[in-house]
Amino acid sequence: MIRLVIIIIFTSQMFAQRYLDSTFIPVQTHTNQAYATAPKLNAPWTDENNTTEVDLTMHIFQPEGDTEDSRPAVLMFHSGAFVSGSKENEDMIKFCKNLTGKGYVTASVQYRLGMNSVSQVSGERAVYRGIQDGRAAVRYIKSNAAALKIDTANIFMLGSSAGSFIALHNLFMNEESERPAGTFATNYDIYPFSAIPDLGTLDAIEPSLNSGKGSHPKAIAVMWGALQNTTLILPEDLNYPVLLIHGKADGTVPFGVGAPFGWSGFPDTYGSSPISMHFDDLGFAYNSYFVDDEDHEFYGCYNGNWDDAHPINSYWNIILTKVTNFFYNNLDESLLPVELTNFTANISERNVELEWKTATEVNNYGFEVERQYQVSSPPRLAGGETGIEYQDSSNWETIGFVQGHGTTNSPKNYEFTDSELPNVESVDYRLKQIDLDGNFEYSDIVTVGTKNLLSQPTEFVLHQNYPNPFNPTTTIKYKIPALTRPSDTLSPRERDGVRVSISIYNTLGQQVAALVNEQKEPGNYETEFDASKLASGIYFYRLQAGNFTSVKKLMLMK
Repeated sequence: MIRLVIIIIFTSQMFAQRYLDSTFIPVQTHTNQAYATAPKLNAPWTDENNTTEVDLTMHIFQPEGDTEDSRPAVLMFHSGAFVSGSKENEDMIKFCKNLTGKGYVTASVQYRLGMNSVSQVSGERAVYRGIQDGRAAVRYIKSNAAALKIDTANIFMLGSSAGSFIALHNLFMNEESERPAGTFATNYDIYPFSAIPDLGTLDAIEPSLNSGKGSHPKAIAVMWGALQNTTLILPEDLNYPVLLIHGKADGTVPFGVGAPFGWSGFPDTYGSSPISMHFDDLGFAYNSYFVDDEDHEFYGCYNGNWDDAHPINSYWNIILTKVTNFFYNNLDESLLPVELTNFTANISERNVELEWKTATEVNNYGFEVERQYQVSSPPRLAGGETGIEYQDSSNWETIGFVQGHGTTNSPKNYEFTDSELPNVESVDYRLKQIDLDGNFEYSDIVTVGTKNLLSQPTEFVLHQNYPNPFNPTTTIKYKIPALTRPSDTLSPRERDGVRVSISIYNTLGQQVAALVNEQKEPGNYETEFDASKLASGIYFYRLQAGNFTSVKKLMLMK
């Protein structure tokens, strides 16, 4: 009995790369989607009573082809000092597309702009409007979670510069008692010295659904941001993971305590250094990436955009990786798929022994084992040809189920034996990993060649080439049967097999390639046709073996 062992190991993970590696095509499914209505300050931003009610909008991106019904979401808030920038900023769009490719739903959010740069009151109010808008954006995503297929327990924020002010204050300015004095009805501190209106509560603007704690994300990643004061950070606020990214030489938003841009007209802000020290004092675990001698937006851009004078640099990939890992590490375990680290197939006698291993077992209900193989229709004469033509009607079938181990994070080993190996040349296997919530994903395919285990063919067969159409190579399989006459009646040439030739012809009947021309013993064979030097079009391949002839059509498509 022939014993054949084939081991195929896939080093790429089947499921672990979701939310870590790009596996989807990001698609902008909603452009300028209104998420709230609010009074916007009109230029030149010197009169707080000069406002217009406007729609606030966002661009929403979703992973094309994703079948998950409950996905995490990330809301992006752009830079621009509350006087410029937009949801079109290149860095925010780049973050959106990259994280969407990993399986997130993302949105680049436009918030209200407008600030009199020589008025501290105007500065307080500009930041506060942004905080209101950020909270409204979270509420909008939560209230539309079903339609967007979002898990409301896994909504994150990412902010750059002014956008980081919004994200930080979302977490730590969460009580009405913490509102700055300038956000209430008051008087200007500079011309025109007129009364200015109350901006309302933190959740004053529409939509008002899920007020209070419901306006918070689960975690925030903030780049070169600051707080009004670290006294806003209270022990009861420390339930939200934070990633702080900052250049220690930032001259726009100080890493320490200081006025933005170094402008005395602005009040002092508290950057990542005093924030992190306050976290340390309170015993709060957080993530940080602080870089010596680096300035504002140190991944290369200026005000959220890259150009010849401000090209993207190596810090982009570093920061993207840190942001990606931070969000991944703060996902609910129920969202994390099983990580498959290898999948092997061993052929022993007439059995195929499948083995695989998981790196984690989160959310794992179990595996359905599926296989497919080439099956043939009953023999029939092909029109205009001599011989028998077989048709390929491959289909996946479930041949077994292996129970998973639920929500443990420890690795597990699995095995399954296919003891009913069909009498075919090759078998494909794959695993259908099923989550506890019924969602599922497929593994890569393991193909097991079994032709050495088969009995000798009993008839000539020329298979359809695969793939077809092809570019530039394709495989042609064929079978040569054993002669059934007594051996003492065979000629010496017949005892050595049969002369086999396979040639390729164009539509004019001209031979363009000779693939095989030799004696062949009974068995199962295949040959490869490389058409890299031929033009696209229809060709024919012809098998001549003794008195047997069969011709089939193939298509080269470059």
